[in-house]
Amino acid sequence: MHGLGCFLRMYLLRAGFLDGRQGLLLALLSAHSTFAKYADLWIRTRTSPPPDDPAA
Repeated sequence: MHGLGCFLRMYLLRAGFLDGRQGLLLALLSAHSTFAKYADLWIRTRTSPPPDDPAA
């Protein structure tokens, strides 16, 4: 949902549609970057943490 929100914000609210293809591409790339960021965060929270090292 964050990626979609980012796209809508950049393309509609910030008037990216007025820039034509470049505005669309920028909105898509920004949405993809936001999606990748939150997907990575989701993966990191779903995996189990490494065991504690008693020597540390």
